[in-house]
Amino acid sequence: MATTTLPKIISKEQLDKFCPSYQKVILELEKILEACEIKAAKQQRVKQPKAKKVEQWKKRINFIKEFANNYLMPGEYWLYLREAYEKANKHSREKYLKVNWKAYEHLFYDRKGGCLDDYENYKAKRLALLKFDRTNLIKEGIYCGLETAFDISFPHRFIEESFKGYQKQCKSSLSREVVQKYQRMKDLYTRIKAAEARICSVEEWFGLLCEAENHEFVCHNAEYRLGMNLADKELWILYINYLQKHDPQIMLQLLSKYCRVFLDDAEMKQKYKEAVAKYGPVIVKWTNIFEFETAEEENDIWDFDFDTPKPEKKPPKPSLDKSLFKNFCKTYQNQTFCFKNPIVYIFLNMLLQKQCNVNGIHW
Repeated sequence: MATTTLPKIISKEQLDKFCPSYQKVILELEKILEACEIKAAKQQRVKQPKAKKVEQWKKRINFIKEFANNYLMPGEYWLYLREAYEKANKHSREKYLKVNWKAYEHLFYDRKGGCLDDYENYKAKRLALLKFDRTNLIKEGIYCGLETAFDISFPHRFIEESFKGYQKQCKSSLSREVVQKYQRMKDLYTRIKAAEARICSVEEWFGLLCEAENHEFVCHNAEYRLGMNLADKELWILYINYLQKHDPQIMLQLLSKYCRVFLDDAEMKQKYKEAVAKYGPVIVKWTNIFEFETAEEENDIWDFDFDTPKPEKKPPKPSLDKSLFKNFCKTYQNQTFCFKNPIVYIFLNMLLQKQCNVNGIHW
């Protein structure tokens, strides 16, 4: 089988946007995955047991996981990883949620509608996205349609429907401040979409996000857009500067991700080092940590086995020794109190009489 032109998973156009060092590691990953596919294709000519095919997909999964532990990984490879788990026939809901959450850490928001499944609590983490899709979430059973103040706190295309629903949920009339905020978010959404339609500058778009005065909204939408194009250096810089003013700790995490995609940017790495000295420490989940970073001790989200371990067999419960009750009806004694017998005592007598009749004992 002839080797196809690389890359196959990510587009050549997108690859060319990255720095040479990052292009190199991406192409190395592509070569490894292609070699796995060629080997699998050759083995398909001979009938293979299912376990052998699963093993082939496991190898690809391990290579992708190793890459993601060292570099920020584009969304195309997260989609490939999800497909690999499905092909390996070891696709469980828990693993699916964990992969999605790890992708979220890599700025890949692949949840239609504006929700992210919480792998720990099996709940949906709401995201304040412009692309919030109320209809899709109701269809999937994630969003029950009971609007809260959150639903009208940021601009999105269903904000008018959310406002009407929120009005119905409230027992009293909404305050003037709430109505004015809703109107402001509605108008801002129109302005943002108009700016996107005329292909505005990244700086103008980001400035419009900041007008919402909603920190989550700014973060979620900036990260969503970065996840679609990790090479958008202008947006990276705007978002880093924003976080330096509003959340320096999160800024350190973002800088750690920036340095795992812009591998040749020594100047930014030095700024990252200085920022850690000022705002740190910074605890990261990367394998290839820098000397000024601290490695996270445990990373349960990512380090999970392919095969769910079989639950340990619990020791059998000791059987009840019925001989303990054999002579109960012959040996128990009534106690006489100065107050009337309670109702519980009456039922107890009835129960004992019934049990004695079953055992052939005269009551």
